[in-house]
Amino acid sequence: MTLQDQLSTLFEKDSNVRSLRRRLDAATRRRDLQQERLAQLEEQHRERTEELKKAKAHASTLEGEASDSEARVKKLREQLQNTSDPKAFSALSVEVNNLKIQQGKLESLALDQMGRIESLTNEAGKTQERVAEQKQLVSEAETEIAEATAEVGDRLGDVEADRDRAAAEVPEEIRRTYDRLQEDTEGEAVCGIEEQDRKRMEYTCGGCYMSLPVQAVNATLSRPDELTHCPSCGRILVADTQMKEELAGR
Repeated sequence: MTLQDQLSTLFEKDSNVRSLRRRLDAATRRRDLQQERLAQLEEQHRERTEELKKAKAHASTLEGEASDSEARVKKLREQLQNTSDPKAFSALSVEVNNLKIQQGKLESLALDQMGRIESLTNEAGKTQERVAEQKQLVSEAETEIAEATAEVGDRLGDVEADRDRAAAEVPEEIRRTYDRLQEDTEGEAVCGIEEQDRKRMEYTCGGCYMSLPVQAVNATLSRPDELTHCPSCGRILVADTQMKEELAGR
């Protein structure tokens, strides 16, 4: 078996594997995207929950300070009722007024904070709902993967084993080149030569459809145990049996 034949066989086995894996790979990609989205939503929910926790703590602090201020005002008023010293009365009155102003500010801040708590509570509830919905989408994606795996069944293992056996027949250095091209061309490393006009010796690459120089065509036909690449796209060129026979009989 020539190198071209080995590569053609390997490419055919690879195509079989890719065909069977297509639905499974697509389902896996969808699952991964859904999981990524879930992680984003969970982070949003965590942030909202943390903000809500801090807002509640701040509101509690403000309420405590306002309560302390109110208790202080009450105590000072009792002192006002029991004092007969004009200077002491005046000083206490000033302190009471200042505390009342401070208490009003604290109560206003606490009220604003309560509004923020309500808003954050609503936001946290919505993000929690979105997280739950996204978890359902992830679960559905997992089910799709399971269904795709069941559909492929043992066939995937069999064709992958066939592919591995075919790959073992190809020299390691050539196989590395092939694998790199498979990745670069999305599974189209090997392509045939398309005959456009035999009399004019016009041929094109079956992968990129660009014109092929006669030298590349001749090299593919005359040196089947060497790699010949398309000058335009770099794919490995092979000639089918019919073309070989027809051109050999010219």
